Amino acid sequence: MLHRHSRVRQANDNGHLERFNRTLQEECLSRIPQTLRAYRKEIPEYLHYYNTKRLHLGINYKTPLQCVQAIG
Repeated sequence: MLHRHSRVRQANDNGHLERFNRTLQEECLSRIPQTLRAYRKEIPEYLHYYNTKRLHLGINYKTPLQCVQAIG
């Protein structure tokens, strides 16, 4: 995976990441205690759910895992 910075004043460069951050906040972080211990436990569990069980409208109601598996 190649890391790159978004361009200055180009809101669309980071749209997917910003949307993920919002989803993470709404579906996970806002519902748990704000402690490092809670974050260390809940975030990996949420990421597993997000990638393997949560259906995504943008990929025709599939999970990211299903899309990767379809590619081969």
